[in-house]
Amino acid sequence: ESKRNLFVKVIFDERHVAEEVRIQEAARKNTIGRCRIPEIFYHDIKPERSVIAMERILNIQHVYPQNVKAYARSLLRSIEALHACGILHCDIKPFNVLWDGTCVVVVDFGHAQMNEGARSYTGTPGFTAPEVVNDKIPHSELSDAYSIGKTLEHVAAEAYMLHDKTLSEIIVGLTTRKVEERWILSNALEALSSSRLPLVKRQCTEPGRASLGT
Repeated sequence: ESKRNLFVKVIFDERHVAEEVRIQEAARKNTIGRCRIPEIFYHDIKPERSVIAMERILNIQHVYPQNVKAYARSLLRSIEALHACGILHCDIKPFNVLWDGTCVVVVDFGHAQMNEGARSYTGTPGFTAPEVVNDKIPHSELSDAYSIGKTLEHVAAEAYMLHDKTLSEIIVGLTTRKVEERWILSNALEALSSSRLPLVKRQCTEPGRASLGT
């Protein structure tokens, strides 16, 4: 058997490892061709130390100015595919969104949850939506949208692309603190496709889209 290039993740708190494996495998199976996710080859869960061995992503590249919009489009479509099968990533940030020159690779499902019944308030400071951090409202599709906006802001800044009108408007739309005014992902994809702002913003309570609920 040929040797595999593996990335080995070691976790010292086994409480959520089985759920991480279950969600990552479900996400990969249900988003084939729409969201690239590393394949898990082996996992071993023990109280003192758990291990997940998965596909190592090769040829990871820096996001150059000419690639920022392609990165944004790929990221938006990837997370839209996750949401379509009921999965929230809950920790979208540049470190968890790799670029191979063609599309993004979404990694680290350690905080991921199923949309229905989401109850976690965890995430990375600076990338987690304010309603999750400050108001203890559980993660939603709209909190993932906020994290995408902050990720795009970081990537665009590193590529000196914050001056681009389309990118800057998308970032503002996704990262607005008022949840009821925040863009859903299709708003951002529409803006990228047309290079202009959507004429009418769809409501976040639209069927099949995120709702904060009660």
